[in-house]
Amino acid sequence: MRHHKLLHPKTASAVSRDLFGSSEAVCGAILWHTTGRARMTDLEKVIYLADYIEENRSFEGLEELRDLAYKDIDGAMRLGLEISNDALKKAGTEAHRNSTEALEWFSR
Repeated sequence: MRHHKLLHPKTASAVSRDLFGSSEAVCGAILWHTTGRARMTDLEKVIYLADYIEENRSFEGLEELRDLAYKDIDGAMRLGLEISNDALKKAGTEAHRNSTEALEWFSR
């Protein structure tokens, strides 16, 4: 499977909805926390960034991203998507189209 890491947000969103009765807003935030998307809600941005900058992460640009997340959430989304897409490119993997569209959206 090409993008096996993209299964957990779909599964978690469905479990959250079907087992726990979570709202569509919460399920959407869970669903988009890995790839992002254009026109993200504030909750979706918060969950995406919280997952991306959590304390067990380690990558070049992390401290700058953490700092920016507290000052400019849209700027942090742009930077996070740039870092993620660049890392995928360096690894020889193409970014998911939702990530590409999200980066285009946040770069406007």
